[in-house]
Amino acid sequence: GWKEEKIIERLKGYKGKKLNQYGFGNMMTGQATKLDESEMKKVAHYISNLTSPQEEVTDTNTTEEAVTPEQLEYKKFIREYFIANPKYGEIRQANRLWEEKKMKENSAK
Repeated sequence: GWKEEKIIERLKGYKGKKLNQYGFGNMMTGQATKLDESEMKKVAHYISNLTSPQEEVTDTNTTEEAVTPEQLEYKKFIREYFIANPKYGEIRQANRLWEEKKMKENSAK
């Protein structure tokens, strides 16, 4: 959902080692330093034109398997977990919390 300008701004931030969002600074710096201005524009154009999972679900013309509402809920949960825990978040911990959440929901029914 980001515009090309915002993506380019972030890539430049990582390339200049001024950005460490969600603890991905080292990894993203390694990738961004390989890009020149022209390549950044191409990457930004490509990324800005990607569709979100929610848009893909509503597309009834696709022959691919649709993403279920529970899968979307899980992806949102995981994304929010890592935003809240950028330095120390671990997928095992996130999955454990997801399972606990679902167990509580099921027992409440």
